[in-house]
Amino acid sequence: LRVKLCPSHCEFISKEIHEFLSFNKQPDILPKLLWESMKAYLRGRCICYSSQKKKKQNAKIEELTEQIKGLEELLRQDPSAANYRNLIKVKFQLNNLLTERESFIISRVKRIYHEQGERKVFDQSFKDKKLPLNMQEKIELWNNLPLSFLGRIETIKMSIMPKLAYYLSMLPPIIPLQYFKRINKMFSTFIWASKQPRIKIDKLFKHHLDGGFNLPNPYWYYLAYQFRHFQDWLRIQIPLFLPVSVDKGSKLTCHTLSRSKPEQ
Repeated sequence: LRVKLCPSHCEFISKEIHEFLSFNKQPDILPKLLWESMKAYLRGRCICYSSQKKKKQNAKIEELTEQIKGLEELLRQDPSAANYRNLIKVKFQLNNLLTERESFIISRVKRIYHEQGERKVFDQSFKDKKLPLNMQEKIELWNNLPLSFLGRIETIKMSIMPKLAYYLSMLPPIIPLQYFKRINKMFSTFIWASKQPRIKIDKLFKHHLDGGFNLPNPYWYYLAYQFRHFQDWLRIQIPLFLPVSVDKGSKLTCHTLSRSKPEQ
C-alpha cells in the first residue's frame, strides 16, 4: 500500500530532522537513544502539524461556505455575469478542498483496512466463537448419526476438510494459531462423541505407519496453501536446447545443453 506525502509535509519533516540533530547530536549520546528520541519528537511534531493543517482547512471551508451563501444571495438580487463568475470561482475552490479532504479519508481507511482489516475479522470470529462455512452446524448434524471412531475420522476427511481446505486456500493474510486450535478442539470433540479423548489430537494427525490415523491437520493445509507460490518463484527451468546459430559456410547447428551436474 503506497502512502503519498505532500511536498510541504516532506519539507516540514526534513526541517524538523535537521533542527533536532543540530541540537541533540552529541558524541556522548548513543545512536540508538538518539534514534528513539528523534522518533518520539517527530511523532509529536507530525501530530501538531496535521492538527494545525486540519484546523486551517476546516476554517477555509467554513469561510468559503459563507462566501457562497453571500454570493448566492447577491446573485438572486443581481443576476449578472460577474456575480455568477465569482460564485463559480468560489465553488471551485471549495470543491478542491473537499476533494482533497475526502481523498485523505479514503486513503486512511484503505490503510487501516490493509493493516488491521483481516485481523479484525478474525478477532470478531474468535469473540463470537464462530467457525467458517457453518462448520459447527455441519458437525452437529453428523454427530447425531451412529458413526464409529474410524467412521468419524473418514467423515472429517470426506465431508468437512474439503470445505475447510478451500476456505484456507482463499485467505492470504496470516491466521492466528488460536484459530486452528479451536478447529482441532472441534475435531476432537466430534471424533470422541463429546466424551473424554483417549488419544491426543497430535497423535491422530500422524501417519498410520507412525501409529496415527492420518487425520488431516488444518494448520498443515494452511501452510501448504501459503507456500505453494514458492514453487513457481524458486523453479529454475533449464532448456534442453540453446538458441540456434548459423555460421557462414557451415550447416545449421543447434547447441545442446548438458544436464550433468557442474563441477565443484
